[in-house]
Amino acid sequence: MSPSGAVVAAPSVKAVGVAAFERAEQEGAERMASRRFLKGGLATGGMQQRLLQEEQEEQEEQEEEQPQQQQQQQQQREEERKERQPMAQWHGNGGSEGAATTSSSNGEVPADLAADMAGLDYTDDRVDNEWLPRCRASRSGSAPSQRIKSRSMAERRRRERISEGLQRLRVRVKGRGDTCAMLDRAVQYVDALERRVGELERYILAVLVLVH
Repeated sequence: MSPSGAVVAAPSVKAVGVAAFERAEQEGAERMASRRFLKGGLATGGMQQRLLQEEQEEQEEQEEEQPQQQQQQQQQREEERKERQPMAQWHGNGGSEGAATTSSSNGEVPADLAADMAGLDYTDDRVDNEWLPRCRASRSGSAPSQRIKSRSMAERRRRERISEGLQRLRVRVKGRGDTCAMLDRAVQYVDALERRVGELERYILAVLVLVH
């Protein structure tokens, strides 16, 4: 409250902060101007020597930081090189480990892959067991090739059985060189036989009823 009795509003925190910031900025500008003024040769010899000493200290600090930065860059390049080295070995770029983990040019299977595949069971229960023998796990790693060979043998036997059946059917059905026409004629013949069998069954039932 003022001496006259009127209420005076207290300055806000924001106004006080702005005023302090402006005052600090003004003082910093004044120091920079004073430093430039002294550096220009208008100051006393003691102040000028002090400025030169500060510049020399800053230069020495920069020279001390350069070896540390170079050492850090060298360490970073060394780490990157170590990270790229396993990838180069993985792709088989002449390294001994890459050559051991990848397939060779002559088609040989790696030893670790052959060992993993040798422990698998390649038995397929969905295929006809009469013509396809079961493939057991092989320690030598030959189970995949044996499975493919067994399937090809089963497919060949199936085709042979179809060919034999068609040949026997051609002997029964005369005058039909085309396979489609021969099968159509065979279906008609089977239908006629079924009708004839049905007629005979009805005739036999009628005879039995009359006898009894």
